[in-house]
Amino acid sequence: MQSAFPDGGSEHLLTPRELAARQQRSLKSLAHDRVAGRGIPYVKIGRLCRYRLSDVLAFEQANFRTSTSMAGGDDA
Repeated sequence: MQSAFPDGGSEHLLTPRELAARQQRSLKSLAHDRVAGRGIPYVKIGRLCRYRLSDVLAFEQANFRTSTSMAGGDDA
């Protein structure tokens, strides 16, 4: 989905289903992250929830690890 932003730019928006497929996560886990206020920032458009691709990429890059011993968040 392409969306125009007030600054004149446009950015691809992912649905929760698209993000869940991309990250091999459940829709329920994404919803839980939104309720808990953690995870990837999202855009609320009426009743719809969308994720900006730039936010998804930034989140994935920030959580990139090459070893389990690297400092970081919730390594399980």
